[in-house]
Amino acid sequence: LFGLIMVYSASSYEASLKFNDSSIYLRNQARATALGFLCMLIVSRIDYHFWRITAIPAYMVSLVLVFLVLTPLGVTRNGARRWLNVGISVQPSEIAKVGVILLFAAFLSKYGRKLSSTWTGLAICLIAAGIPAGMVLLITSNLSSAIIIFGIAAVMIFVCSERTLPFLLISILVLGAGALVVYMVVKGYIPEEVSY
Repeated sequence: LFGLIMVYSASSYEASLKFNDSSIYLRNQARATALGFLCMLIVSRIDYHFWRITAIPAYMVSLVLVFLVLTPLGVTRNGARRWLNVGISVQPSEIAKVGVILLFAAFLSKYGRKLSSTWTGLAICLIAAGIPAGMVLLITSNLSSAIIIFGIAAVMIFVCSERTLPFLLISILVLGAGALVVYMVVKGYIPEEVSY
């Protein structure tokens, strides 16, 4: 409800100018919210063991959907090719997030600390998260979604892991790499257009 209020607050003036109807964006968002709430109720009634069975297929389907953005099914909006038109408009990066959540929930619940607390297990997890994140970044040029996908996996691994040293080292590397990129952009070694 708070989100709907914020949508109305941020969009009412523009909607009034464009459509002569200040609540058009609010109504669209309210419909999407109601649909999401209905889906949430349905999903909450499904035995969670079912999701373990669907984890790998969901992960694989999400990768295929990201790849399909390159096909004629891909749709360009506002200069970005990030959507699929399959009767309805779908953003594959959002499905990739669900695929990663299901995969990591299934794997971490099955292998637990053995997977998340060894360097080999951690490498497997990072590769499994890196594939969809990399595809989203390279195919759809959507850096924020790629970061979120990788971040979801990192948080799930961290919660399951006994060891904090690998996460500390990785965090230092990521922060260092980020600081280096910012420095290089500020100094002009990397053009701003490339950094986005």
